[in-house]
Amino acid sequence: MLEAIFFDPRFLVPVTILVLALKGFSMWQAAVRRQRIWFLLLLIVNSLGILDLVYLIFFGRDKGTPWYAGFWGLLGKGGKAHKEPHILDE
Repeated sequence: MLEAIFFDPRFLVPVTILVLALKGFSMWQAAVRRQRIWFLLLLIVNSLGILDLVYLIFFGRDKGTPWYAGFWGLLGKGGKAHKEPHILDE
């Protein structure tokens, strides 16, 4: 019964889209902040978005800014989200 729910496309497609969006945004934030270790962890570890959420909420922002501030920067409302990613720079 439970297997039928998890393999149902009505469940699987939205979850896949959400996980890909979280992974892309968290990896982008890690690249912008030049956090190589986090970038590699997010690239290698597949945790259904759990590690991505942990990074975005606790480590992917400046101290004192709300957890959703990066989303507003992504939408063009200002913030530090407009920097070009430099993964290999020192």
